[in-house]
Amino acid sequence: MSEVKINVATVTSIYVDGVQYVAASGPVVPTPPVDPPPVDPPAPPVVGGIPVVILPPGQKVFVGLTPPEYSYSPLPPVAPKISGKINLVGQLVWTPEPPVTFEACFSRSIGDFAPTPGRYFTSTFPDGFSMRFIVAPVFSAGTPNGRGGMTGAVDIHDAESAAAAGYAWTPASEGPWYLNLRWSPSVCTYKMADGKCGMALEYFLEVF
Repeated sequence: MSEVKINVATVTSIYVDGVQYVAASGPVVPTPPVDPPPVDPPAPPVVGGIPVVILPPGQKVFVGLTPPEYSYSPLPPVAPKISGKINLVGQLVWTPEPPVTFEACFSRSIGDFAPTPGRYFTSTFPDGFSMRFIVAPVFSAGTPNGRGGMTGAVDIHDAESAAAAGYAWTPASEGPWYLNLRWSPSVCTYKMADGKCGMALEYFLEVF
């Protein structure tokens, strides 16, 4: 066998019997995959919750509450590249009259209203207020806009990027997720059939 000389000043790595060696460092050791951090279990439900089932797209479900009651609704399943949108519908005869503060929160815990960015919403007049949630990463390079940029580009892959795009990050792999809703005070001229003030939730689907 002839002798082979290698200039280590110009060669950064060689293969010997299928094993890669890097100059002055020995065999390259593959980096083991890093497991995602464990997801904390949801907190126990808060006392005073009233379950409300969100109806199929385009239908309204009415919610009546007397503080400190709150409602919680399991989020409907949503396919990838589709977002769910829930509208709060007020201006009803039994809608709480101002001054009133409405709160809504997407959470894995029933009764949670922590002000988590992108998942917590509050309003003093929520009629027509929309809350969007997304269950899986979405990426679209968009289309050229003729000005050197792209139109319709979407890159949502975590809670931060979802919040920046106006969505609540509710990954299906970490579910189930709930929409918690409450308001205070609760005064209305007319009452719902159960004697409470209330409003409606209306659900839609949006395709990216």
